[in-house]
Amino acid sequence: TMAKENLENLSDEALMALYQQGEMQAFEFLYTRYEKKIYNFLLRRIGDVESAQELFQNVFLTLHRNRHQFDTKLNFSTWFFTMANNLLKNEFKRLYRMRKNLEHVLINFTAIDSNNGHAELEELIIKQENTQLIKKALSALPESQREILLLSKFEGFTYPEIAEIMGCSVASVKQKAYRAYLTLREKLEKHLGVI
Repeated sequence: TMAKENLENLSDEALMALYQQGEMQAFEFLYTRYEKKIYNFLLRRIGDVESAQELFQNVFLTLHRNRHQFDTKLNFSTWFFTMANNLLKNEFKRLYRMRKNLEHVLINFTAIDSNNGHAELEELIIKQENTQLIKKALSALPESQREILLLSKFEGFTYPEIAEIMGCSVASVKQKAYRAYLTLREKLEKHLGVI
């Protein structure tokens, strides 16, 4: 095993390479770096603590099972979030089949991206963040649009990274983000008479 100080300074990709070689301490460092990010990502998407905890365990179990599939020349963060996102999609499909209504799962979603000059809308969202109106407006968005806003605002991914995670083009991500803003703006304008 390597010295703890040496592991601390390694990149995610280097830690993953060691983990592939059987270095369990490398996994522990990756876990520590990503546990909060992954848990919050799951919780914000699914809105239920118990389901989020179950999925959280599943994500790291899947990481362990698929560790040898990771190409260390790639970006670990993007690869890992893609995996988490795929597990989420499977869970949504399962819940949809059970409940026949995806809105129950996604109603607590609140995320907005302020990178595209939508400062006024962002300010309004912050002020109104916990209102039913905002939740209602966001729950009316298609899942892919909500997903883009979440990855961008809460997780800090760029549009090219989001495109990779979602398996679509950068142009498609930008287009969906723009449509999401238009829809939100329209709904909020109608109800609040502002913007």
